[in-house]
Amino acid sequence: MRPKQRKYRILLVYSARLRFIDIDAGILGGRHKVERMYIPSIWKINLCHMFLRVRQNDLVMCWFSSWHAFWPIVFSRMLGRPSVLIIGGYDTARMPEIKYGNQTVFYKRWITNWNIRHASFLNTFSHFSQAEAAANANISPERISVLHLAVPDLFQRQPDRERKKTVMTVGSVWGLHRKGMLPFVQAARYLKNFEFVHVGKIYNQSAFRVLQSHAPDNVTFLGFVDDSELASLYQKASVYCQLSAHEGFGLSLAEAMLGGCVPVVTRAGAIPEVTGKHAFYTQAADPRRIADTIQKASSVDDAFRRKIRKHILTHFPMTRREKGMLALIDFVMNDPAGGHAP
Repeated sequence: MRPKQRKYRILLVYSARLRFIDIDAGILGGRHKVERMYIPSIWKINLCHMFLRVRQNDLVMCWFSSWHAFWPIVFSRMLGRPSVLIIGGYDTARMPEIKYGNQTVFYKRWITNWNIRHASFLNTFSHFSQAEAAANANISPERISVLHLAVPDLFQRQPDRERKKTVMTVGSVWGLHRKGMLPFVQAARYLKNFEFVHVGKIYNQSAFRVLQSHAPDNVTFLGFVDDSELASLYQKASVYCQLSAHEGFGLSLAEAMLGGCVPVVTRAGAIPEVTGKHAFYTQAADPRRIADTIQKASSVDDAFRRKIRKHILTHFPMTRREKGMLALIDFVMNDPAGGHAP
């Protein structure tokens, strides 16, 4: 008879509402009691409330290392609670050429790296992010366990039907360079017979106006769409572009591949780790070359699209993340002083 699995109280702290955080909350909530603490602004921090929440839980888990994780980690150390810090992305990036990453600004780098040094356990979602964090935060990569994100199957199967001449990209508009949105819309000028579709919230209006000024008539900005509409778009589109200058993982890219979209991507960050050989690689700085690559990618057959879908199902299943996250929690609670997680 298997021993009864212990249930713990987990305080999950984050500063942005993101799909992969919701996925983790669902995974952990299947066994443990998860209390979510969403802190959208530094001015929304209530230290007394936060202290009580940390004290009432068995462990603290923070998604990303920034200002929102500082006090939870401080209080967890004061109260003898273990803390898990999931890093990778803007917190560990140092790209001054595009003004991206906490590691490019002194005060952001200080608080980010303090959190990294003082959290009980560190975890990240790609081997690229592990190496980047180790280099920029000056810590041993052995301190950082790697567990790829889970990619939920929104489709159940790939429809065998003719694809539209549609090219998609998904990402919130914060700037022009990190996600490669400017060369995406510029490439549309060379493919007038294709429709280019951008999906994502607009946070930076000035950057969005620049995108609009460069976008020809065959570019459509849809803004935010719900999961069912997004899944439908993936299944109809021929090509998905991820022209990033930096990418810690690329969940939207992996979801698009599950839907049978052929990826046209750069080699930035963890993108090759996600796509492997099932992608067409290009240079984000060259819209004409991007257009040529899109043209080639759109001509693949259904057999290649099925291989793309199988690649994601095989390498990034929900079951693997669930098993890994639950094992991480058990490991942390059995070694609360800190150590090298599995």
